[in-house]
Amino acid sequence: MINEEDHLRIQVIRAGLGLTDAWAEIDQVDDKLRFLAPFDPVVWDRRRFLLFWNWEYKLEAYVPAHKRRMGHYAMPMLWGEQMLGWANLKVVDGRLQHELGFAGLRPRGSAFRRALDEALQQMREFLEL
Repeated sequence: MINEEDHLRIQVIRAGLGLTDAWAEIDQVDDKLRFLAPFDPVVWDRRRFLLFWNWEYKLEAYVPAHKRRMGHYAMPMLWGEQMLGWANLKVVDGRLQHELGFAGLRPRGSAFRRALDEALQQMREFLEL
């Protein structure tokens, strides 16, 4: 069985980094906003998610529409070290649309707006829109 350090060592070798440099990069927190899939390792353990971020995330794809709180395929939003809330993304008429929900207050200011715009642009590029 491969432990976390061995897994990292394999990834580092592929990336051409030294192990010490890779650990240093892992410890850095950036200001990017990330849409996490419901099955991302950070998300799938719902009990741990609740303990870390003090709000309950639930994949609602199989929940009847009238009982959903977050949305069919809501993706948690990670910004720095904060799990802000969730995003519902969909393509309508060839354009990416988004609805956001927040576990607390929506962040104010240009830093969040810039991070959100960049994350949405990355998603458009990924979807080739």
